Amino acid sequence: RDSDPDLFFHPEGEPSQSRRRRVAVAREVCAKCPVRWECARFALDSGEDFGIWGGMSETARAKLFLIRDA
Repeated sequence: RDSDPDLFFHPEGEPSQSRRRRVAVAREVCAKCPVRWECARFALDSGEDFGIWGGMSETARAKLFLIRDA
């Protein structure tokens, strides 16, 4: 909750190298967070399409939905 929220959501037109660095830093923050799993669960339960939630990217969450719906 003390981190800049922009760390968890990509800006329009963000270069891929910058995105990889930003996501890595966001995941480091999430790894230390005491409510990481609750955050990830919220994003999964609510179908959150954007951002890093509980250390999970949009792509990671989408893959879980594909596995679940298979």
